[in-house]
Amino acid sequence: ERLGGNFVRAVEVQNGTVVVSFAADADSHIAGAVLAFVPQDSGGHLVWHCGGDGTTLQERYRPQGCQ
Repeated sequence: ERLGGNFVRAVEVQNGTVVVSFAADADSHIAGAVLAFVPQDSGGHLVWHCGGDGTTLQERYRPQGCQ
């Protein structure tokens, strides 16, 4: 299933990685960019890491926890 909205073109799960693609209508700093969230098992619970393979969003525009 693909999710999206006004500023997000799509949210997809690819081999466990959540890939967010920003729409052309998003802020000019993030329009067309991609941000991947990669899960990692950390002793029985998941830890999410930002900026996995395919990420094109510049670090300074990522959520604070991803910088």
